[in-house]
Amino acid sequence: GHHAGMSMDDMARDMRNRFLVAALLSIPILLWSPIGREVIGFEAAAPFGLRDDVFSLLLSLPVIFYSAWIFFDGAYRALRARTLDMMVLVAVAVGAGWLYSLVITLTGGGEVFYEAATVLTAFVLLGHWFEMRARGGANDAIRALLELAPPRAVVIRGGQPVEVPTAEVVTGDLLLIRPGSKIPVDGVVEDGESEVDESMVTGESLPVHKATGS
Repeated sequence: GHHAGMSMDDMARDMRNRFLVAALLSIPILLWSPIGREVIGFEAAAPFGLRDDVFSLLLSLPVIFYSAWIFFDGAYRALRARTLDMMVLVAVAVGAGWLYSLVITLTGGGEVFYEAATVLTAFVLLGHWFEMRARGGANDAIRALLELAPPRAVVIRGGQPVEVPTAEVVTGDLLLIRPGSKIPVDGVVEDGESEVDESMVTGESLPVHKATGS
């Protein structure tokens, strides 16, 4: 898709930029819309002597062809794969409102819905931006946990302790965990007992007692 090959931070930044463009342009579009005129009571004339709908059309172009383009691209890919997802739903809603308004504007003017298309785009992008930030935070937490694993582990092989890279530990290996050492992998205690600090995994501040079979 559009975000293929991008890091989570880059995707969040891209969503933020798209949202900001949509949100900032939605404000004047809303003011010079029927809602702005009739509900808010905004009375200023559109700049350069333009009709309200023509001015709103010009302001909506960056929103449709930059901010909302990710939805049209995603909808195209989904339809090619013969699936219907949220991208299709948003693309239809935004595209239908904008295209209808475009036709009305080009044929002499009337009631248009540029503000609906741009505000919807801004709200959906805001949700995507928050989602990307949350996913990025979760990925950072998982990465931090993985970095806590010691680079080497002591494995009992042939009755003797052998130090090997943690990546080479395989299922069925018997590990020797010395007092104060970090535990490199998940496992079951075969012999002995001790207190284990699991706070980074469970959030429990007190050490947890581990014995044979746990």
